[in-house]
Amino acid sequence: MSDSLLERIRGFNQFFQSGQADSIDLYQLCNTLGETLECRVMVLDVKGCILGHAYLQRGENGSDQLQDEISTNVSAEYNNRLLKIRTTRENVFDMLNTEGESCPVTIAPLYYGGNRLGTMVFERTNKEEFTEDDLVLIEYAAMIVALEIMRRRTESMCEDERKKAMVEMAMGTLSYSEYEAVEHVFRELKGSEGLLVASKIADREGITRSVIVNALRKLESAGIIESRSLGMKGTYIKVLNDKILSQLDKIQ
Repeated sequence: MSDSLLERIRGFNQFFQSGQADSIDLYQLCNTLGETLECRVMVLDVKGCILGHAYLQRGENGSDQLQDEISTNVSAEYNNRLLKIRTTRENVFDMLNTEGESCPVTIAPLYYGGNRLGTMVFERTNKEEFTEDDLVLIEYAAMIVALEIMRRRTESMCEDERKKAMVEMAMGTLSYSEYEAVEHVFRELKGSEGLLVASKIADREGITRSVIVNALRKLESAGIIESRSLGMKGTYIKVLNDKILSQLDKIQ
C-alpha cells in the first residue's frame, strides 16, 4: 500500500472521526470522496433514488468544482443497468455519465448479507482512468455506505415496531365500549385528520358521549392522536401514529 493511498484513507477516516451524529451524512461523505478521488460520486438505493451525491462541473479556469444541483432519482433504465452489475467494475466506457458523455465510470454494488442495497457510481470527467489505489478506496467506501444504509433500514424497522407496540398498548387500555367508540370515530374520520362531532356519533351509534371522550383521551395520552376542541364546530383530530389505522383495518 503506497503512502499516497494511506494518506487518502487517513483523510477519508477523518470524516468519520469529526462527525458528531450517530448516522453518516451521505451527501457529505460523497463530497469527501469526490474531493479525494477528483470525480463525481453518487449513492443510489435499489430503486434508483439518490441518497447522496457530489457532482463536479468544469469551471471557467478549467478546474472541477463541486455542484449540488441534481434530481432525486435516476431513470429506471439506467438503474436497471446498474443492478445487473454484481461486482465492482472499473473504467467502464459503455455507460454514459450523467451528462451523456463518455468517460471512465466505476460502479460499486452495495451489499449486506448477500442482499443488494444499492449502487455507488464514480465518474471521472477529466477522462483519467481509475487506478488500483482508487479502487481500494472505492471498495472501502462502498463497505461503509452499505453499513450505513443497513443501519438506516434497521432503525426504520425498529421505529415501525415501536409504533405498532404503542398502538397495541393504547388499544389494550380501552374498555369494550371505548374500543367500539374508537372504531366509530375513525370510520367517521375517513383519513389521518379531520373534524368530528362526538355527540352526533354518540346519538347515531347509541353510545354515550363520555365513552367517546374517554377513548380519545387515552389515545392522546399514548401519543396516538392529538385533538383540539373547536367549540360548537366539534373536535379536530389528527393521527400521530398511523399504525392505528392499519390496526383498525385488520379488525374491520
